[in-house]
Amino acid sequence: MKMRRLLPLSVMGNIIVTGDYADATLQIVGMLRHVVVSTDVVRSVSTNGIASGVYVLQLINGDDVKTQKIVVR
Repeated sequence: MKMRRLLPLSVMGNIIVTGDYADATLQIVGMLRHVVVSTDVVRSVSTNGIASGVYVLQLINGDDVKTQKIVVR
């Protein structure tokens, strides 16, 4: 099996959500597993007020969970 390397997404300002996620929840989770932001998905989520650092973005839609490491600047 071939491994894919995931690189952090650098974010400054807003996170734009694309696709059909009308019933999904977006969470930004700190590296110590504390939830920094939890919101119903809208097309744009602001990172203003979040300290600079590495976080995990989770897009939760029922049993389907998509994750992406992000770096907030």
